[in-house]
Amino acid sequence: MRWRHFVPGIFFFGVSACLLAQDLPREIGAEAALGKNLTGDECVLRRVQAGGWGEQAMRYAFHCEGWNQPSGTLVIYPRHARDLAWWLGESPWARGIEENGSCEPARADKTAHGLEASMRPCQHRQGWRRIMLAAKAGEARYLADFLPNNAPLVERALLGAIGRAPQPGGAPQGRRLASLRALEELLGTPEAMPSLRDLGQYLQYRELAQEQQRARHYRQAELTWQSVVRMQERLFGPASAALAASLQEMAHTVRNQRRLDDAMALVRRAEPIVAAARDPILTAHQLIHQAYDLQSRRRHAESLPLAEQAVNALRDEPRLRFYLGEAYFAKSVALHGIGDFAGVEQAARMSMGYMQRSEGAYGVWTNRARLQAVRGLIGQRKFAAARPLLGEALDIAETTYGRGIWWANAKIIEGALARAEGNTAQALDAYRAYAEVAAREQFACYFAPCAPAQLDALIAAATADLEAAPKLFAETFAAAQLVESPVLATALNRLAARLATDEPAIGAALREQQDLQESQNRLRAELGAESRKGEKQRSVEREAKLAAELAKLNQAGRDQELLIQDRFPRYAQMLSRRPVSAEQVMARLAPDEGLIFLASTPEGVYGFLVHGIWGRIHFSPFEYGEQRRAVTRLRASIVAKDGVLPVFDARLAHDLYRRLFKPLLDGQRTLRRLVIVPTGSLMSLPPEVLLSAAPQPGEKPAWLLRDHTVSVLPSVGAFLKLREAGRARSSGGFLAVAAPRFASSAQGSKRVAGDPCGGDFDARSLVAGLAPLPESADEARALANAWSPQRNRLLLGETANKAALRQALGEKPAIVAFATHGLLPEELFCENEPALALSPRPGESAEDGLLRASEIIGLPIDAELVILSACNTAGADGRLGGESFSGLTRAFFHAGARNVLATHWPIDSRATVALMEALAKARAKGASWPAALREAKRVLADRAATAHPFYWGAFSLVGGG
Repeated sequence: MRWRHFVPGIFFFGVSACLLAQDLPREIGAEAALGKNLTGDECVLRRVQAGGWGEQAMRYAFHCEGWNQPSGTLVIYPRHARDLAWWLGESPWARGIEENGSCEPARADKTAHGLEASMRPCQHRQGWRRIMLAAKAGEARYLADFLPNNAPLVERALLGAIGRAPQPGGAPQGRRLASLRALEELLGTPEAMPSLRDLGQYLQYRELAQEQQRARHYRQAELTWQSVVRMQERLFGPASAALAASLQEMAHTVRNQRRLDDAMALVRRAEPIVAAARDPILTAHQLIHQAYDLQSRRRHAESLPLAEQAVNALRDEPRLRFYLGEAYFAKSVALHGIGDFAGVEQAARMSMGYMQRSEGAYGVWTNRARLQAVRGLIGQRKFAAARPLLGEALDIAETTYGRGIWWANAKIIEGALARAEGNTAQALDAYRAYAEVAAREQFACYFAPCAPAQLDALIAAATADLEAAPKLFAETFAAAQLVESPVLATALNRLAARLATDEPAIGAALREQQDLQESQNRLRAELGAESRKGEKQRSVEREAKLAAELAKLNQAGRDQELLIQDRFPRYAQMLSRRPVSAEQVMARLAPDEGLIFLASTPEGVYGFLVHGIWGRIHFSPFEYGEQRRAVTRLRASIVAKDGVLPVFDARLAHDLYRRLFKPLLDGQRTLRRLVIVPTGSLMSLPPEVLLSAAPQPGEKPAWLLRDHTVSVLPSVGAFLKLREAGRARSSGGFLAVAAPRFASSAQGSKRVAGDPCGGDFDARSLVAGLAPLPESADEARALANAWSPQRNRLLLGETANKAALRQALGEKPAIVAFATHGLLPEELFCENEPALALSPRPGESAEDGLLRASEIIGLPIDAELVILSACNTAGADGRLGGESFSGLTRAFFHAGARNVLATHWPIDSRATVALMEALAKARAKGASWPAALREAKRVLADRAATAHPFYWGAFSLVGGG
């Protein structure tokens, strides 16, 4: 953003004499009070190390309350021959400032204080304005870089430096007023300036978002970026280039949640700002994001020109080497997608060169480019060249981060190289090393396809060695459980954080772990800085010493992790990704029962059937986008819209069965009961609505439920946990929470210290906007009559709140029903976990009307069944939310529920009551929960009025049966 109506003149204001020459701080670390700046922030001038400015330089920093960073610097050279134009245009100082934003041409002026001065207005890429000032008096040179807020402070410091103190009346009256008018034309009145406190808070949130992103807490990072964006709009306006940069950053974290369309919506929102800013970095990032989007959709040929345009946008800006390295990396990914492996190697080496000069040999992006070059060499079958480069990447990853995610991802590349060389045993060893890390960490797969590479290698090995096939099947089944679920991972992290908060000992152990991580980060930064130095300045001995210290800290971090697992097993189990073995599953299955696990990956769905003492694997090339579109289409043919039932897409229902279930179930005549563990988009689709045979005119649909009872689970681990849990210790009875009163929620607001959304997020206002559910009260009464006419309790209206729920659960009801809105994170601004909507209670911060997954886990539930009759696995816009649904049901299991009966879409109350009555009758006759639900669904499906799957298909039994 350019400054308008620039009026030459250094902005010196008359002030009382408080800093004379003899008061200028002389010792390193010494400070002198400067008073308040234009926005009322108290500031001091602190003498700091000269750093790279040379021995004769005296360097000072302005430190003001509300910001933990310097808000300006002053450098004094007692003698220097360079003129002001060089300092403001060609010096490394000026170029460094220009790299971080844009600057106007320099304007010269003579001041009323005997200084010849020249200045350049600039704007930092992160949004704020800054001023570069160069002045001279005789042989002395004075250089200042400061925020406009600090203009009077710079005057005071300079006057102290030259031995001049302002007179009591200040500068000549006309001069002072003219300068004030100039400042107001440039910036507006001081009242309109962002205070340093505002800027400090903004930068803290920005740093928090980046830290959350680096920690792979993608949903939390997204929410923090939302706060950053709102701050930028308030502080810098809706057309700020910094706003575009944050939108682009947020797009990364949204894409990592597999929400490709949402990520591109953010990129498009930034587009007009980028076009107006004409900033090469923003332009390149815009192109890179478009390229990444196409690459995520496997349209690599279309992404290549965009990546090349990004390279060209930065080619004339060699100082922006990190960004140029990122552009070349995007190009290398596109070239890999189209099979141009020589091009991959060339582009990756270009990326590696720029990254190494920017972040050093040990940088994450440097190693990422190094591994991409290895992929190019593998594709060219240049194995001899690939081996040493891969070895270097593995060593650097382990040195810098230990045997964590970066090392594990490098092992995936090692596995690919070994497979290409025909060394299956070495490939499997590499993949097993990756799996060992993946089992203890939630993380994204950065360098190449991870799970599919390992699964394909194991399946190929099993096919080639029939004697080893059972063992390899078990290993493949375990490896498939490491396929990521980003939304679910976020929910579990939040649940674990809540548990750590409630238990001080866990919190203390985690703080020790965080301290270790901070020390590791510091050493990594020092190691990277050393590796960036030129050959003459670089110290091999210091590098080795830093690497050794870092290795010790990495080991200490692993030891602390083991300590936490040992001392706090419940906490560790909650976050654990440790797979469940096929043998453990087989031991818990009945003779006529099988577990089907559908692991969705970017390449397709790996289906597993565990039944009896053996298993079956099938791969369906059904990638994420196609899978999501198919599920969305089938749901659209089921769910009523404006009271009108659509025509059910029977052919699509059979096609999904044919692709996912038929290869696993063919020939299984004794298999009657199915426990299904879906992932990805499949979590938003109840399996019973699929057809096991093609639709035939005049014949009844061959619903899956006609041949099998079905229960669903959010994970294979949940199957084992629920089977081991046994029956609930409830005292019987029925509890319903229904028809909450949302309107009263407009009073009060949520304010939580340290919450990025705490400053302006009002959960009650959000809940107040929900549609009332008066009919759910009648539904609750009917359910109570069906389940327990003599012993029930109803929480309706204002009593449908969290406090009343906790009190009622103390009576240990056998069945707990919620007839209210189920909300996905995407529908809850500033919330990163699914929730149920209840009645808020005015004046109580915790009673805001949202019963979150992290709160559910702490409820004293010991029930046979939890009914969620208004849950929904898709938003109003059709966005699928199955992973959030999975997180919500898992929370109920952690709280003690044995089964959760949830709906995938809202249905009318009469159909719900009819199904529940049929379910209760079947259950009273001794049927298991899955068998009772199957019978209830068959009752509705056989009635003409409720034959459409809209009426009975929504319900899924999630649980242990």
